[in-house]
Amino acid sequence: MRFWRNTSIATLGTGQVATLPQSTLGYESDEDVDNGFRPAGLIRLSTTTASVSQYLYFSPTSGYYFGNGTETHHVTLYRAPSGAFVFGAGTIHWSWGVESDHVGYSGSPADPNMRQAMVNLFADMGVQPATLQNGLALATASTDTTPPISTITSPAPGTMVSAGSQVTVTGTSQDFGGGVVGGVEVSVDDGATWHPAVGRENWSYVFTPATSGRLTVQSRAVDDSGNLEVAYPTITTQPANQTVTAGQTASFTAAATGSPTPTVQWQVSTDGGATFSNVSGATSTTLSFTTALSQSGNQYRAVFTNTVGTATTTAATLTVNSPTPPVITTQPANQTVNAGQTATFTTAATGSPTPTVQWQVSTDGGATFGNISGAISTTLSFTTTLSQNGNQYHAVFTNSAGMANTTAATLTVNNSPTLPTITNQPANQMVIAGQTATFTAAATGSPTPTVQWQMSTNGGGTFSNVSGATSTTLSFTTALPQNGNQYRAVFANTAGTATSTAATLTVNAAPPPSGTVTLQNTNSNLCIDTGGSTSFTALIQSACSTSNTQKFTLTAAPVSGWSYMVSAASNLCWDVAGGSGSAGAFIQQYSCVAVWPEYYQLKAVSGGYEILSGNMSNGCVDVVGASTASGAHIEQNTCTGSANQIFNIR
Repeated sequence: MRFWRNTSIATLGTGQVATLPQSTLGYESDEDVDNGFRPAGLIRLSTTTASVSQYLYFSPTSGYYFGNGTETHHVTLYRAPSGAFVFGAGTIHWSWGVESDHVGYSGSPADPNMRQAMVNLFADMGVQPATLQNGLALATASTDTTPPISTITSPAPGTMVSAGSQVTVTGTSQDFGGGVVGGVEVSVDDGATWHPAVGRENWSYVFTPATSGRLTVQSRAVDDSGNLEVAYPTITTQPANQTVTAGQTASFTAAATGSPTPTVQWQVSTDGGATFSNVSGATSTTLSFTTALSQSGNQYRAVFTNTVGTATTTAATLTVNSPTPPVITTQPANQTVNAGQTATFTTAATGSPTPTVQWQVSTDGGATFGNISGAISTTLSFTTTLSQNGNQYHAVFTNSAGMANTTAATLTVNNSPTLPTITNQPANQMVIAGQTATFTAAATGSPTPTVQWQMSTNGGGTFSNVSGATSTTLSFTTALPQNGNQYRAVFANTAGTATSTAATLTVNAAPPPSGTVTLQNTNSNLCIDTGGSTSFTALIQSACSTSNTQKFTLTAAPVSGWSYMVSAASNLCWDVAGGSGSAGAFIQQYSCVAVWPEYYQLKAVSGGYEILSGNMSNGCVDVVGASTASGAHIEQNTCTGSANQIFNIR
């Protein structure tokens, strides 16, 4: 490949291996992983497989950790959409191969192959050295702009595959611009994601489909100058036949993939598909138009085109039926309301095309009717007045085939609104902070009154509305600052308002727990446990029991309001590992000493208690990763109020 030109690596034969200086990979190196985030046209310029003792893993429960593993490293190169080359050495020690002096430390001699490769890379990036070191050859930028071409040899187009069954895609590729093929990528999801194939001129890709169905495979090759193959259009959505009534809208939809993204042109045939002509202006993936009987039997197809070629959908047939007049299916019913209330009339009709509707009103007993402005839906609703008493209402349905009128419905408006009368006064409430307070009130009146709860924070001097509190019951979770607040309900209708008496809320502080407790997590329903150990070990959660390993005595700490958590089994205290003040630090048992990492406080909240950590600002005890598994560790983390941070005392 161009990257290695003018080096001994460029002359290697099939199966031969070149070795770069020892420790080129260094103590930090990366992998080119097929994880859906690889840049398009990424070229692998080398391959190194090594067993390492500090391979970085990730566990959802334990986070990142190191262990033994096998690393596969690649030096990579790709051309970005801007045209710029992007080189990835993937190792912290690549510079050690191109220079032997590292800030005064002389390591292994520089490698001539790596030095020449850098000269080659900079040349392809448009950079030339002012002075070239001895033993290196001047390089020139690539003039190759022709991408390679790949061909899929297996499986055949349209092959059906089964979910869970392994599929092998094979093919060939060839470069025509004077370079060589740098790599091949394969897509099995219509170009949404691409995956690296194994091999270059002859390549393969193995995958296991998640669903059964017809397989759609695309491939694209890239050469060693970063020229990426474009993909011809592939139809992914065929237009479907449409049946409509004359005057209705017909819509045909099609879709295709390709690189560059293909344009689309809809075509129509009026002779049964013998010939097609372009539909003027129809250049989006959806073709919509108002139909006429003369268009029945026409066929429509979409032609997708990009710089590689074209693809044409199957033809979809349009059937246009004659219209049918409206038929009333729901008649409006008479309405009786009090003045100021809402009257609602509803109707429905069938017909093809779907008929429009216009409500009309008669103020002379049905002798004449006139249109109601804006009343063009199947439901007519309005606020009534006494002057509308006796009015009649009907709906007129219309389409291209005719018209139909509903029967007339009569509106009766009574002049009998009554003031709201309180029938149930709210009662005083006394709760513990974190519990729910509930106030209830009721009133009669005509029209039925609405309700708005109000609150006073100054002993009833002034009241303000409680946002969203518009039902007869007001319920909320209490807090100590609400102690002494007063609440009342205001009922209103068109006749006036009525206000309930004010009820007082008393909120008492929850008594702190004392003595020996067992703490059960409300998320996992498991209990904090020392794991049976009497030594300095991390706390875990396990199935709740009567074991002393789950019993902890709250013992007053030297700082007021804080306690030691002393294990009944080991007589050791809870302690933050390493005295950390950071989120994620494990809670362990340790010798009891007067230090903040051993100070804890149980705070009453809705549903139980938060366990505050004295060694972390706004720190709460919880289960690592909100795990519900037995054996998961206990940690300190930022207080969020989640179930994972709330414990019940057993």
